[in-house]
Amino acid sequence: MTVDIDSSADSGLPKTWIAKIFYEALVDFSGPSDVGSSACRQQTQLYARHLENDSLWAVQMSDSWSRYPNGILVGTSHHMGVYDECVNVHQPIQGKYCIPSVKLGSSNGVDFTVGKPDQPQSNDHAWREILGFVDNDKQMHRNIVKFGICIPDSCTAADLQVTLQKEFDKHFLPHRVKAQVEVESILCSTDKDEYPYDTGYYLTSSLVGFIFLVCCLSTAYHLIIIIRDNNGENSEMPETLGSFSLIRNFKDLIQYNGNNELNIFHGLKVFTMLLVLFCHKFLYFVINPITNGIYLEKFYEDGSDFLLTAMNLIDPFFYIAGYLMYVMLIPQFNKPGTSWGYILMVIVYKYLRVLPSYVIMMMVTAFIIPHLGNGPFWASRIWPEADKCKNYWWANVLAVSNYIQSKNQVNEKNIHFDG
Repeated sequence: MTVDIDSSADSGLPKTWIAKIFYEALVDFSGPSDVGSSACRQQTQLYARHLENDSLWAVQMSDSWSRYPNGILVGTSHHMGVYDECVNVHQPIQGKYCIPSVKLGSSNGVDFTVGKPDQPQSNDHAWREILGFVDNDKQMHRNIVKFGICIPDSCTAADLQVTLQKEFDKHFLPHRVKAQVEVESILCSTDKDEYPYDTGYYLTSSLVGFIFLVCCLSTAYHLIIIIRDNNGENSEMPETLGSFSLIRNFKDLIQYNGNNELNIFHGLKVFTMLLVLFCHKFLYFVINPITNGIYLEKFYEDGSDFLLTAMNLIDPFFYIAGYLMYVMLIPQFNKPGTSWGYILMVIVYKYLRVLPSYVIMMMVTAFIIPHLGNGPFWASRIWPEADKCKNYWWANVLAVSNYIQSKNQVNEKNIHFDG
């Protein structure tokens, strides 16, 4: 019995596997040595010299990223290395961690998607899965490789992109493969907080600090009143101050009325809310780097219908919440003399109750949260959300955010399988 094997020589496909070409291009790569500012070139040369002498700091920078990608055929989207090992280098230079994106395609114009089956067979040529990749919503990219790399801090993303492009052209083009390199500046970071401390940050910090102080004082005063009541002294908590007491708010939160006929609907509301949170957690998982993404693809193909449609749970949540509102307010609306203006007053009252905390959360998202973390994706994930809060806060305040472009909506994500 004979087995037909797709010969790379006959098909025009490369004879060398992608990981080996990557390794050959990156094994001696130390950074932008011939482009960029004089500081970039000098620091890169210093880094290269110390790397030859096995200086600890230089080896840490070199050791923090991988030159040999693996798992590409099963949809591994990122090859991260070790972020902290890179950015923890401070002397004699600061390590900067970047995530270049390399898109692979045929350099001789051959269309490898022609005749490519939907499901690859064991004897198909492995390169065809890369160069013949057909983009769709149910697959991780096989022709895009993203990897972490550590360079001197004085070098920019543009410097790295130019240098990497030259290096990849030198090693990939002889194999009839075009490697298009892209390095976004927002995906280059150090362990320093580079988000600006503007007036909004200090104003929001002062406001949040003041509210926290009031809550602490109110809770302490409430505790004193409870102690006095236990000792037989009659004391009363002022209503305004009591609204900030953590003790009172916790009691109100867990308060349960066993005679309320609507308890089952309140329970369903909480249950659907938890499921909605679970679905948002799943989306958070999807937009982050994924190892062995083929399992996620199989989940979308053959997964549980309940999980695949779980985002629709937001509809029953709103339905139950609206029904509870209707049941609680309809007796008031049916009273003699009640006008349509009363309905408007209820809506305004509910809106004004939510508005202060809503505005504070937008201010915290816009001015404080960007300073609270770091990591390879922190800036690319959090900074755009902060900018949307700054620029489109009015859409949320007016409750018209659904009528602006989705890319400008706060907390809206454009989910793609390319990570």
